[in-house]
Amino acid sequence: MQGVAVIFLLLFTYFTLRKKRSKLTMLLSIFYIFNALGFSIPALFLLIQTHPLSLFLYEMSLFLISLSSGFLIMFSYNLIISPKTSPWWKMIVILPILAFPVRLSFFIPNGVRYDSNTNWVPVYSWSFFAYLTILLTMTIVIPQIYFSLKNYRKITDKALKRKLKLFLIGILMLSANIYCTAL
Repeated sequence: MQGVAVIFLLLFTYFTLRKKRSKLTMLLSIFYIFNALGFSIPALFLLIQTHPLSLFLYEMSLFLISLSSGFLIMFSYNLIISPKTSPWWKMIVILPILAFPVRLSFFIPNGVRYDSNTNWVPVYSWSFFAYLTILLTMTIVIPQIYFSLKNYRKITDKALKRKLKLFLIGILMLSANIYCTAL
């Protein structure tokens, strides 16, 4: 499943950048690239299961996926306001705000166990699971749905509204994929 997602994300990146290179397309492309990296890393740690590097790769995968969602949120935000009036510094400030809590999650004592005792499958403590679920919902899913609905109400063109509906459906499906990958 994730291999198919990686292929589609890389194709989306190619087609997005091939058309036009603007602030919006760059944000969307960075989102696609980070997501593709985050979804492809689990394949690497399946190949090197018994190595201590595997837990680090898992953490890196989760970090890249959550960081990529920050670019999608910035993309949606820039649809609401003019991309010309949104300075890059705001986006640079938003990324660490979104990324820092994810990095903190890996310092939860006994948060993730990944060793031969767990048959090389990540096993979460309840505190880690609850923290990560709440974190992903609060920093990724809710802001993205908020900005998408705000964009939907702002747009009057029917064809564009239909595309935005499909975009929102895609976001919901991607959120489900993020939950499945992260948790």
